[in-house]
Amino acid sequence: MFCPILFLMYKTTPVKFKEIIFSKIIFCSILSTIAILTSILTLILLGYLTIFKALILFVIIFLFSEGTIMFSTKYNLNHFKIKNNAV
Repeated sequence: MFCPILFLMYKTTPVKFKEIIFSKIIFCSILSTIAILTSILTLILLGYLTIFKALILFVIIFLFSEGTIMFSTKYNLNHFKIKNNAV
């Protein structure tokens, strides 16, 4: 979800808006990747997955996660209303 504080901070910071959005996407991607890796490593250690299946599963979940992050960022930017999110 797009944080309204980021939008309000954008008005007062000398940083380009694209850089703020890019940093949000990178941050979400890093957290998502850590969560995916933790889950997959747990399944490997418990014996539910082989290394090959884990790699395939990681790629599929990672791509889905990245797509979801991109889609939700674009959706939130297109449907942002300042009056509902004012601090």
